[in-house]
Amino acid sequence: MDVTELVRHIEDTYTRKVVLIYLRGSRMRGLHSANSDFDITALISPSIKEVLTGEKYSRRLQLPELNVEGNITTIPHFYTLLLKGSPNTIEMIFAKPIYVETSCQELATFLYGCRTELIQSRQLDFISSSTRMIRNNLQKSKALTYDNTESIRRRIMYAKLALLQCDVVAKGGNLDFCVPLESSMKNYVLNIDENSLPLEIDGISTQLKEKEKLWVNIKTQGTSSDLIFKKLEKLIFETIYKINEEIT
Repeated sequence: MDVTELVRHIEDTYTRKVVLIYLRGSRMRGLHSANSDFDITALISPSIKEVLTGEKYSRRLQLPELNVEGNITTIPHFYTLLLKGSPNTIEMIFAKPIYVETSCQELATFLYGCRTELIQSRQLDFISSSTRMIRNNLQKSKALTYDNTESIRRRIMYAKLALLQCDVVAKGGNLDFCVPLESSMKNYVLNIDENSLPLEIDGISTQLKEKEKLWVNIKTQGTSSDLIFKKLEKLIFETIYKINEEIT
C-alpha cells in the first residue's frame, strides 16, 4: 500500500488534513491473508469550531480502490476513546503509525513510548470493555449455523486473543506480544479444531468466568494513574494549536 497515495485519497474524499494513520485489525496483529483489506484509523485535527463547540467528527472510511477501510476521526475523539480504555483504540498505539505528519511527530513518539503506562492507567476499563467484547463474540458464534465455519472460527480466535490480552494486562503487562502476534501466540489463537467448535466456545466461557474472579481484585484506578493522561492532554492541546497555526 502506497501511504502517500492513501493520504491523498483520504484528504481528497473527506476534505480534511490527515495528521496520523494507524493500522489496526488483522494486518496489525499479523493474522491477515493475502486478500485481507487494510483496516486503518486516520486522525485529523479538529477545526476551531469543533474545538469550541465540542462537536465530534467521526466517519466511516471506505476506499475500495485501495483495499482500505476503517474510520476517520479527530485527535480529541481519539483521546476520549483512549481515556475510556477502548480495547481497539489502545491496541493501535502498540504499533507505530504508518503515517505521521510533521506537526504530530512528538505526539506519535509520546503515544508509542508511553504505551505501557497508558494501558496500565486504564487497566480496569480495558479489561471491562474487552470482557464485554469476548461475551459478544461468543454469543454471536453460538447464533451462527455450523455451515458458517470460517466466521465462527474468526470470532472464537478473536475471543481467545482478547482473553489472553486481558490476562497479560491484569498482570501488569502490555500488548507488545500481539502487535504483531508472536509465533507461539499465533499458533495458540489459530489452533482451533473445526470438529469441536462448540467445546471451544464453552471452554473460553469457562476460562473467562475463572479469570474474572481474579480480575475483581484489581485496585480501582486512582488519581495517580491519570498523570500520564494529563501529560497527553497538554501535548494534544499544543499539537492541535500548532496544526491550526499552520493551516491558517
